Amino acid sequence: MSDIRKKLSEWINEPNPVKQQWIYNYLAKRGLSGQIRIDPYSPNNRYINEQIPDSNLIILNDRIRKAWSQKIHREKKGLKSFNFIMSEHIEKQLRYLAKNLNKNLKDTLESILLNTYKTEREQQERLKAEAKKEKALKRAQGNRPTWPNFENTLFSKGSTEKLENELLKAKQEINHKDKQISDLLDMQGELRETIKELQSTSESDQNHTHTSNTNNTPKEPEGPPNSNNTSSQHEEVIIHLWDKLRARTLQMIEANTKANLNLALDASIPDNQKKKIHKKVATSVLKDFDKLKQYKGIRELIETKS
Repeated sequence: MSDIRKKLSEWINEPNPVKQQWIYNYLAKRGLSGQIRIDPYSPNNRYINEQIPDSNLIILNDRIRKAWSQKIHREKKGLKSFNFIMSEHIEKQLRYLAKNLNKNLKDTLESILLNTYKTEREQQERLKAEAKKEKALKRAQGNRPTWPNFENTLFSKGSTEKLENELLKAKQEINHKDKQISDLLDMQGELRETIKELQSTSESDQNHTHTSNTNNTPKEPEGPPNSNNTSSQHEEVIIHLWDKLRARTLQMIEANTKANLNLALDASIPDNQKKKIHKKVATSVLKDFDKLKQYKGIRELIETKS
């Protein structure tokens, strides 16, 4: 056996299953399985074809050993060999970029892939951070109600009609309250004018009596019946005004009570909001009842004096 055959035979028979499998694949891809017979799973089934001249074995030995060394070197460097097909158009663009970057095709392709990967990773990290921030914000808000989708709910036909009806109802209620307040103000104005007239009449009567006493005239002062009649008329006016105020207050109490009842039956309003409105309406009703007590006390006082 020649030296080249002996060296090659010793090399392919080394107890390295990975290398033997690689040699088998290397020879099979190049159609050289007939020159060297090697079975990765059978140590006894490995031999070199005797008909192959030594000159061919020298070339084969050199090529196969270099290929194996390159494989080991690439694995140590973290490199891997690829065999793929690329369109001519893309190849021209790749060569153009490589020329401008002063790099070879491999380094240019690696730069493109690394930059694309880096950009994609940064975008994914940014989206992940935003999602984490939004999740933390929702957790901090607790059970607070989220805002509705205005585009799909607020501006839909049904929601718009409902809002318009509620707005119209609110405007009517405001106008009604304004009229009630205006009527109360008018009544209070009339009451003030009546009080002024009573004060003026009282001062006039006192001045007239004082003048009569100063002149010592034997004239009889105007008798109490006329004074009593005037006072009685004013008292009747005051009582009438207070009764009107009382009636108006009763109407407001009734309206507030109905509004409170309708509110309790409205399922579209949250319970916590209902409680706030109930409290507000109840406070208003209590104030109105206080007014009624005042009206009643004033009326009884006037009737007692008369």
